[in-house]
Amino acid sequence: MSSSSVRPVDTRSPSPPAGGARAAGKRATRARLLEAAFTLLEDHGFEGLSLRHVARVAGVAPAAIYRHFDDAEALGLALVEASFEALHESIRLARADTERGLSAVGSAQIVLRFTAEHRERFRFLTRERRGGSPALRRAIEAQLELFERDLAVDLMRDPRIRAWATADVQLLAGMLVGLMAEAIAELVTAETPAEQLAVGERARRRLRLLALGIAGWSSASPGVTGEPGPGA
Repeated sequence: MSSSSVRPVDTRSPSPPAGGARAAGKRATRARLLEAAFTLLEDHGFEGLSLRHVARVAGVAPAAIYRHFDDAEALGLALVEASFEALHESIRLARADTERGLSAVGSAQIVLRFTAEHRERFRFLTRERRGGSPALRRAIEAQLELFERDLAVDLMRDPRIRAWATADVQLLAGMLVGLMAEAIAELVTAETPAEQLAVGERARRRLRLLALGIAGWSSASPGVTGEPGPGA
């Protein structure tokens, strides 16, 4: 679902090493700046954000924000990373509570719930993926590829899928991530609870349709490697 020129890079931040009060204060300031930016995204598109405005809302001296972000694009990349990092963490925690990993439906439900709780983040991601700067689009596509890889690992825990060819598992993961990206785009523009429920129901129906295909799919079936089967 992304360009072959985009390399999937895991931008999730590791737990920071202890660095004393100064380092802790710097991390806390950066977190306040990101939270302020997310708050402002509710009323302003990313293109309308200024570093000075973000600093003012965060209660940080305007000049101090440049110690964390060189320019608006650097702030945007940090917002992309923070959004996906929180989503990955929520799925990792859910995976830790299951014996065989998450199902595709379970992953989708977590994504949709997280989207509903953090609409400003996903409204930003949806807009920037479609029309943002090239650097932000590449960062978002790389994170989606990483999400596909994580989902493919979960899919391999399903006994119905375990025997599939790797390429087929990856294809299914890409289809599922595409479905979730479409549902997210619908969810962030839904204006009423009823519309949000309708988005969730459509996503569940699409997943059920995919599940029917999973049940009947075999990587050994004719035509699945690009060659036409009998009668094609």
